[in-house]
Amino acid sequence: MKLSQDGIKLLEQLEGKRNKSYLDSAGLATIGIGHLVRPNEPQYLTATLTDQQIYDLLNADLVRVENSVNTHVMGDLEQHQFDALVILTFNIGTGAFESSTVLERINKKDTQENITEAWKRFKIAGGQVSQGLMNRREKEVDLYFNGGKKKCSSESGSTSSRPPCSHYAGTGFSDS
Repeated sequence: MKLSQDGIKLLEQLEGKRNKSYLDSAGLATIGIGHLVRPNEPQYLTATLTDQQIYDLLNADLVRVENSVNTHVMGDLEQHQFDALVILTFNIGTGAFESSTVLERINKKDTQENITEAWKRFKIAGGQVSQGLMNRREKEVDLYFNGGKKKCSSESGSTSSRPPCSHYAGTGFSDS
């Protein structure tokens, strides 16, 4: 499986998109959409990337992450579940995902409560609990278990000003 277009939009929303390098919440040099600048990539520390270069870098990063999820999750996943796991893994790294209690519990077909508890453990950045990561984990868990529809409010006949429900409505995306 591959990360869907809606998944890419959500990943971009969560990671942000920057054409110049910056220090992320853990103090690591980052550029594009969550690309950690490696020691062998000093050119990115001073570069200004085009949108095309940003998405090329993202697509290269996603290959490793998608392969990790595809290889280590036993059984079938719905697209929204795969997207949620890729987004989590993109953030925590393939090594952390592959040795995680989240993966272990998913593969054991554990309860939603137990999987959620393990998922929400990934909330530390720079040695401290991060509210941003806690919010992100809520969105990922919602996407995994509910297809991102948990916060959807525009049911038939609703007068809500929110966008129509979509696959990832709970994360702020509509089909438009």
